[in-house]
Amino acid sequence: MLTSPGIVAEGKEFMSGEEIERAVTGAHMAGVEDGTTWKEYFDPAGSIEGSWAGRAYQGTWAVQSDRLCLDYQGTTDDGCWHLSRGEDGRLFWFTKDGTPDRRRTEVRLVPR
Repeated sequence: MLTSPGIVAEGKEFMSGEEIERAVTGAHMAGVEDGTTWKEYFDPAGSIEGSWAGRAYQGTWAVQSDRLCLDYQGTTDDGCWHLSRGEDGRLFWFTKDGTPDRRRTEVRLVPR
């Protein structure tokens, strides 16, 4: 699958870099990964404050090539993902090659 902006995957169109930046800057995000709930705050300066299974963590975020890139301190769970917004407000995550990331589910932006 191609990874250019605007491509349709699973019936959803990938968000552009500008759309991603508008959506996550200063936002709180919550979701489930591998069955465990996590929450993150995306600071406008590019830092992330989060919690997973009750443990706090930090990292950084940036938008590159129409993908949300996350770099977590002390982990190997870093990477860049295409995002698509569902009609119900969920964010769907896709790997570089356009494959759905099934580990990151039920991801939603929490009202500011």
